[in-house]
Amino acid sequence: MAGSRAHTHTHELPIKLDLVNQRVANGNSGQKLRSGSKMMLIKYDCEAEKTAFEWAKQCIDADSSTASRRNWAENRYTFPNKNLDPNTVATRASNRWWNEIASFTLDQTTNIFHGNTPIAHFAKMAWDTHEYIGCAMYHCPSFINAVCHYGPA
Repeated sequence: MAGSRAHTHTHELPIKLDLVNQRVANGNSGQKLRSGSKMMLIKYDCEAEKTAFEWAKQCIDADSSTASRRNWAENRYTFPNKNLDPNTVATRASNRWWNEIASFTLDQTTNIFHGNTPIAHFAKMAWDTHEYIGCAMYHCPSFINAVCHYGPA
């Protein structure tokens, strides 16, 4: 990690990419989910990483504006412990988003996601039309800002 910033590169996300690409698509997520027959294969995208990094380095504890992320959906998490390494940040943030589904079950007759359900972060990770992901983290003065962008939104 150089200076106070770090990008989360492809090699740091293989577990979550595997989960999205295989387990959800095949209906084997370990949760109460139907298979994702229309899911795209998720690929790492440097442009998504760049826009995620641009927001992370602003050190604002809030989501970015839709316009600023240029057609990317966003997940964001802040860590008050500034001593975490990039792999730990990537793992903990993605686990937090992914594990939202553990306490919620979609209506399996319709399998329709509604924006008011408490699984918005999980939905961005497993959305069937998302083909790309890019993530970054930034060491801010009082927290670590972790951001992932997914697209197309």
